[in-house]
This record gives sequence, structure tokens and C-alpha cells, in this order.
Amino acid sequence: MAVFIVPTRALIRQVTFDLVKILRDHDLSVPVLSAPTAPQSSTEIRKLIYVLTQERLATLLSSSPSNLKLDAIVVDEAHEIEEPNRGQTLERVIAVAVSQFPKARLFFSSPLRSNPGFLLKLFGREDDGVHFVEYLSPVTQNIINFRPILGRGNTKTAQVELVIDKDRVSLGAMDLPFTFRGSYMGKFALHFTKPDETSIVYCNEPSAADKVGLEIAEQINKEGDDPELVDLASFLRHEVHPAYRLAALVRKGVAFHYGNIPQIIRGRVEELLRDKKLRFVCCTSTLLQGMNLPAKNIFVEDPKKGRGSSMKKGDFWNLVGRAGRLSKEFNGNVFCIFGKEWESDVTSDRLVAIESAFEVAIRQKTSQLVQVVKEPPVSAESKELSWAEQTYARIYADFISSGKQLVDQADQSTRDQFAEIDAASRRFKKTLPDEVFATNYYVHPARLEQLAQFLRDQSDLKNWLPTYPWAEGSYYRLLDIFRLIEELLIRSGNRAFQYYAYLATEWMKGSSLKELVSNKIDRSRAGQDADKINAAIRELFDDLESELRYKYVKYTRIYHDVLRALLLERAMKTEAEALLPIHLFLEYGAANQTLINLMSIGLSRTSALLFKSHLSLRDNLTPAECQDRVNSVNIERTNLPAICIAEVTRLRRARV
Repeated sequence: MAVFIVPTRALIRQVTFDLVKILRDHDLSVPVLSAPTAPQSSTEIRKLIYVLTQERLATLLSSSPSNLKLDAIVVDEAHEIEEPNRGQTLERVIAVAVSQFPKARLFFSSPLRSNPGFLLKLFGREDDGVHFVEYLSPVTQNIINFRPILGRGNTKTAQVELVIDKDRVSLGAMDLPFTFRGSYMGKFALHFTKPDETSIVYCNEPSAADKVGLEIAEQINKEGDDPELVDLASFLRHEVHPAYRLAALVRKGVAFHYGNIPQIIRGRVEELLRDKKLRFVCCTSTLLQGMNLPAKNIFVEDPKKGRGSSMKKGDFWNLVGRAGRLSKEFNGNVFCIFGKEWESDVTSDRLVAIESAFEVAIRQKTSQLVQVVKEPPVSAESKELSWAEQTYARIYADFISSGKQLVDQADQSTRDQFAEIDAASRRFKKTLPDEVFATNYYVHPARLEQLAQFLRDQSDLKNWLPTYPWAEGSYYRLLDIFRLIEELLIRSGNRAFQYYAYLATEWMKGSSLKELVSNKIDRSRAGQDADKINAAIRELFDDLESELRYKYVKYTRIYHDVLRALLLERAMKTEAEALLPIHLFLEYGAANQTLINLMSIGLSRTSALLFKSHLSLRDNLTPAECQDRVNSVNIERTNLPAICIAEVTRLRRARV
């Protein structure tokens, strides 16, 4: 049994499809699952591969199934442990997994890092591990800088230089057929991309990706008639919205791509770019997190990672590595556009060191950490201090689980402050069971106790049990839970939780993407305005991915764990064992066993909904039974869209 840890949900689909193909090509019958649920049969126990994010693996490990026996742990993009928040989750979940399964083999993949041995040492495997640094790329990347020549009359002239290691070689001035002022990224891409080439334009925000994609498409007069592009455009108009801009763009060989776009659409864009059916794709930082989107050319200006965060050198060179296609071309081109000053120089030093976000937090931000330990910030979502809450959640979990003290790893400069943190852990008055703190990855333990105290004050805990989304009064029950999460944990000071409770109810019911989009457009009063419609669609995707499927999944899992402990405290064992995993329903957008299991074997939510409906599947199929239906259905005789048929076909175990 093995687990393959990917940095984001966006990568689950690609890895799942790749693994299924490898297994099928070698006539191996091994289930591949992306749901954090324990195996249900003896066959699955012997042979099973999980493809999970660090958060999903944390959920799986916290359930402590007795039949879970990990033999191997593969960590893709392992350098992500240096990210202040999710990086701490990744490091801790690996540590927990290694502790539970000390004989499991560890495999790390981390491109362009100078000290891969650091990862082995971090998890106590330096004595029996092997590591190496890849200094040479099988594909050469040409890095070309373009800078405007300032002054009257030079708006169409650029100074060009070639980057060779740390040197800059001037290539002279170049006259451009467009103005190097205002909006020019799409124009650069159009001018320097040959008809038989593919290009990625890196954008810092989803809205920018939409905008640049539209600018490129507007310069292309003729729509293509490739049947795969026509099919995708038709699917987008029917399953998202008739005015969804991506539908018109793909007919011209242009697309945008970012993490919040639904899995089925994003995955199809990736496939069409790899097949050179798309010439231009405007991407955000999802591309940095292992996404396999190679292209001949990449265009980038003042790159950021995530919501405005500065891009590090390692991230930049990871991006550069997408230029060129191994086994197809010997080189790729990276066009660095300096129409404005870049926030930092990321074009030098290909190899950078990996560091641990947890170690940085305790050794370089110790004073801030001490303050948060003593007094948590107002909100658990504090942009400035959420890293500190996660750090102390781990420190306290280690203290509760094994008596481990921070001072044991102190040096002279941190000894007194580490001792303060340990003293705070000893003084902390807990009433919840140890396992609640041990499985808390995210918030200060005091927040768990505040939540517990509120629930203890309720005369009847049955009023706080989550219900199925189609049950009578389900929205109002979820509204109360979301209000409690807002008031005790998120504390944003607004009433957005009311909207998210409604959206979550519809999402978990299995409402289609088209229905959710239509409702969002109505709420936004976009009317027939194409710009407002597309802005509303983009906002909905962010609502689903960033709010429901990340933030509220995180906090409803905390709510679930605390509520379960309180139910057991009141001897309500039946209710505790029947407690609905609302966090799992939110993660998958379904409260139906069959739908969740169809998604767990690799189908997108859209394909799972349509597949279940077309085949009239019952509601309680196991993963193995779902796989049997995928393997045996005469897919061509269904009325499924071609994009869904392609997904089903790729997930079949037997060769077709």
C-alpha cells in the first residue's frame, strides 16, 4: 500500500490518470484512490495506491484505520515544506505518517534544489537514504530579457539581452510591431510564437489570465474547426454558461488555466496543450506545483506566486523548466518582459536550498511565535500570523502526544523563548481528549477549547449535528454551524457565512456547475454583460475552491472532531458514530457514497454526476463497485459528453 502526496488538488487528476495508465500498460490490477477513506476489502488492503493532498492524508491518518498499512510514501514537489502554512501541514503529515509506519519507504521529488539530503535528515532517514542533485536539464532553456527603451519616439523599440548563467549578453535593440507600453503581454506572445509552436503566458491573477487570453484571441480572426476544440467549446457553453469566455477562446486555440477552474475543464486544457491543439494558454501559479504543461515558449513579467506573494528563485526556475518538450524539442524559450521593474531578481542561481517552514518559524520568528502562543490573534485566518497558529498546533500536539518539549532542540539564542512556549503548554488547561489536539493541524489549542465550551453550554447537542443537505431544514442547520465557525474561528466581521452556507448546501446536494453558475450570475446582477458574467463565474470558482473546499473543509473538520468528543463525553455514542463527515461532503461536492467513490477513483465531479445519472446507479456503491461500472459500461452508447467519455475511458483498468 502506498500514498502519493501531491501539493494541490489540481494535480490529483493528472497523477491518477498517469498511474492508471502505467498499471494498465503492465497488466497490474491495483486500485488508485484519491479519497481519504480506509480500504474496505482484503484485496484493497494488499494492493492500493492513494493519491492525496497533504490535507487529505491528514484526514486519513487521523481516522487511524487499523487496516491502513503504508509501505511507501512518495512526496511530489517536496520543497513545498518551505511554504509558511500548507508547507507546515505537509511536513507534519509526513512526520505523522513516518511515525505510524516506521518501515515505510520515503521518496522525495524536488526539482532544482541544492540540498535534497536535507529532506532525509528532516525525517530521520539520512543513514539509509540516497539523494542526488540534477545539475543539467535534458532540454535547454533560452532566457531572453526585453526592456523598453525609454524616451520620446522609442515606444516600439526594446533592448534585448540573453541570460547565460549569471551573465547578461546584449543582443542589441529590436523594433517591435506593437507599442511596448500599456497592455503588451499578449502581443509579445503572438509575435514570437510560430504557427507550429505552443506558448504559456504566466499571469499573476486569474482575472489577468482571462484578460490576456481575450487580448490574444481578439487578434486571431479565424476560429478553428478541430473537432476536439469544437467539442470543448460546446461543453463549456452547455455545462457552464453560454457566455463563458473560455468557450469562444478555445475555438481560436487560446485558453486560460488556473487552480480554481473545475477539474474537468482544467484537465482538458492541459491535454489539448500537450497535443498542440491549443497554441496559447494563460496560466497562474498552479503551473509551479507539478503541473505538467510543457510549451515551446513561456512569457513572464514580474512573476508572483499565489495572491500577490513574491516568487522565489526556485519557483521561477521551476516555471522555466516548463519551456521545451522532452523527446520532442531540444530547447525552449523564456521571454522575460521588463516593461516594469520586477520586485526581485529571480533569474540567477538555478539551485536554491530547501528549508523547513516549521524550523524557520521557531528559530527565525521566535518572538512573534511566543506572542501568539500567549494570546492567539483575533482570527485564525490572520494573513500575518496563521503560520504561528499552525506552528503552535504542532508544538502542542507533540507535547500532548509524547511529552516532547521545544527546549530540547534549543540553542543558546532560543533557549529562554522555547522554555516560555513549553511553560505555556504545561499551563494550558485542556478538557478535550488528547487525540483532538494531536490531530489538530491548523489552530491554536485555545480555539478548540472555546469551541468545546460553547458546545458544552448547549442543552441538546442533537441541535448541532450536521444533516444531509436534502433533509428538511438542512440549510438552517448548516447556517448555525457556519455562524459558529465564523464567530469563534474565522472572525471576518462580515456575514459572508450566510452565502457560503447556502452555496455549500447546493454544492453538497450535487447541483450541477451550470446551476451554480446561473445562481451566482443572478446574485451578481450581471444581466447580459459578458464582462460581469465572466467575473461572476470566476468568483464562483474561487468561492468553491478557496472558501468551501479549503477554508470551510478545514474548519468543519475541526468542528466534527470537537463535536464528536463532546458527544462521547455525554455518552451519546450512537450519535458520535453516526456523525456525518461534513468536511468530506464539502471537499467532494457530494453527500452521496457513490458520487464520492466515483470521484475517488478519478472521475471529475461533473463526470461523476452525469455518469451516475445516466446509468441510474444506486447510492451506496463501494470504490471497487464504481470501478467495475467504469470498466464494464458500454460508454459509447451513453449520452455522456465526449469530454466525460474520455475521462471514463482513461480510468478503465483493462486495455480498451
